[in-house]
Amino acid sequence: TIKHTALIFDGRSDKGVTNSLIQAVEVLPTETFQKVYIFPSASSREFDTDVQGKADYVVKDEKGYAFKHFGLSEQEASAVIVRPDAMIGAFALTDAGVKNYVSSVF
Repeated sequence: TIKHTALIFDGRSDKGVTNSLIQAVEVLPTETFQKVYIFPSASSREFDTDVQGKADYVVKDEKGYAFKHFGLSEQEASAVIVRPDAMIGAFALTDAGVKNYVSSVF
C-alpha cells in the first residue's frame, strides 16, 4: 500500500510541543499514513510511554543525520510529512500545521 509518512522529530527543549505533534499524528488513518518518531542522540525518550504503540517505527538519530539533512534543530520539535511520491508535503512546527496539511490533502 502506498502511504504518506509522518516523521516526528523529537525536540529536546519543549516536550509539550513534541507531545502535541505526537497526538496530531497518532489519529491519522493507518491506511494512508505510516508514523515514524525520530529522537536525537542525547534523548532517552524512545521507550517512553509517550510513543509506545503510537508509531510504526521509532528510531534514535545517533549521528544526527536525519536532523541535519532535513535542516532541523535537535532542540525544536517538528513534523515532516512525506508524500507517497517521496516529495515533502509539509514541514510543521505545531499540531495545527499537521492538521492543516492533512485537511488540505484529504
